[in-house]
Amino acid sequence: MLSLPKLSLPNPWVILAFIAALAASAAGGAKLGMDHIIAKQTKTEELIAAVREQAQQGAAEAIGKIDIKQTVINRKVETITREVPVYRECLNTPDVSRLLDDARANRDTAVSPGGSVVSNTGSSKSQ
Repeated sequence: MLSLPKLSLPNPWVILAFIAALAASAAGGAKLGMDHIIAKQTKTEELIAAVREQAQQGAAEAIGKIDIKQTVINRKVETITREVPVYRECLNTPDVSRLLDDARANRDTAVSPGGSVVSNTGSSKSQ
């Protein structure tokens, strides 16, 4: 007759220690994974803050270089609006259209500093 070898079960404490070690390694791996994710998020936030700072500095420099010319254009358009009756019909004269086009293109107007855009059709205050 054939006899089978008797199988002995390992010590239950060894099995329990193996399960505890397996659980501890899984928990440690999860913690390392979370630490990696937190470090990646922190690095991303620092990068976003650096880009935001550079964008604000660039915007401040660009704003500082803006040359404001609206006062001159406004005064010329106000003069034309006051002296030309076509505005009762809500139409722009060629002079106003040219001024507006120059303003949109950021060009200086083709009028000398003492010159007038409109003809002297109205009465002046000095008369």
